[in-house]
Amino acid sequence: MEQKKIYTFILLMGVVSLLGDIIYEGTRGITGSYLHSLGSSLVIVSITSGLGEFLGYSLRLFSGFFIDRLKAYWLFTFLGYGLLISIPLLFFVNRLDLAIFFLLLERIGKGLRSPARDSIVSFVSQKIGRGVGFGITEALDQVGAILGPLIFLVSYSIYHNYKAGFAVMFIPYFLLMLTLFIARSFIPNPDKTEKEYDVNHPKKVFYIYVLFSFFSIISVPSYQVISYFFKASGVLNDTQVMFFYIIAMFVDLVFALIIGKLYDIYKFKVLTVLPIFSFLLIVFSFKEYFYFSVMSVILYGSVLAIHESVMRSSIADITHISKRGFSYGVFNFVFGFGYFLGNVIIGFLTKFGYLYLLFFAGLSQLIAITFLIYLFVLLKKD
Repeated sequence: MEQKKIYTFILLMGVVSLLGDIIYEGTRGITGSYLHSLGSSLVIVSITSGLGEFLGYSLRLFSGFFIDRLKAYWLFTFLGYGLLISIPLLFFVNRLDLAIFFLLLERIGKGLRSPARDSIVSFVSQKIGRGVGFGITEALDQVGAILGPLIFLVSYSIYHNYKAGFAVMFIPYFLLMLTLFIARSFIPNPDKTEKEYDVNHPKKVFYIYVLFSFFSIISVPSYQVISYFFKASGVLNDTQVMFFYIIAMFVDLVFALIIGKLYDIYKFKVLTVLPIFSFLLIVFSFKEYFYFSVMSVILYGSVLAIHESVMRSSIADITHISKRGFSYGVFNFVFGFGYFLGNVIIGFLTKFGYLYLLFFAGLSQLIAITFLIYLFVLLKKD
């Protein structure tokens, strides 16, 4: 397959990610206030949010398993992205229970499509470098993460209601499905594009890698946690918090392309920066200094870029093509669980003080480095 066709396909899948992010990232920031407008309590909002994230990550185990068994990469991709229709359909909703149902449906779609989409990108990008392939899709993904909230904000500002924002999302939805059909017409059988002799590593390598990913993410705070500290401590005001999030997404966009290219050259060696960046993120995120907050969002965007591009690329380099979907399902599930558990622990430790956060971050990243060194040893033997 010629490289021009591969790059065109990767760009198409990147556009799919971009449009998908416009839809669901555009509305995620207002979910709480939207449900409040329908009469929801804080408890219901918390349960809905937590259940949605649980469904989004846990379903990847099952969808990944069936994707491999059925080789239904495109079926699960179309089904998962198709469920994004639940967001624009909120335009017709005036009841709390229906709104919750549609919001959960969107997260279910995320759980169905993610292993399939990642598998497709990993198959096709083998010949141009998986770091580049995932770097491109992650960069475009972040363009959508920036545009989505801006589009919804403009719609809301003009019409002063949520329904206008939801209605606008019909446009990126139809463009997304059209782009997906075009991408499928380019490469209908993506698993046939990868050479099967590419991977001969033992199963232990994969599980050590998953443990490394778990301990590297467990001390990484979400932007919601970071921004809460910024606001509560008075370091930043509301406008600055939103602007800094856009900065973080821009850093993610740029760094994903850079680290993706470096991965194709140096492979797993580039992962050594992840525990360092993750520890420094805690160092800079929970001190009441403006310039620390600047460093914090830069590090947050960088860590996010590594997890979303290089970490996904590496899965393809250590797993056989026949188990790719399930491997992505396991990886994403462990990632999601670690991210959730870590933020709960970080939230709890903030009550005790800065040094406790540093100890937790230092310990978790030290364990991550230990698993990474063991991974290097296994790969060298292999």
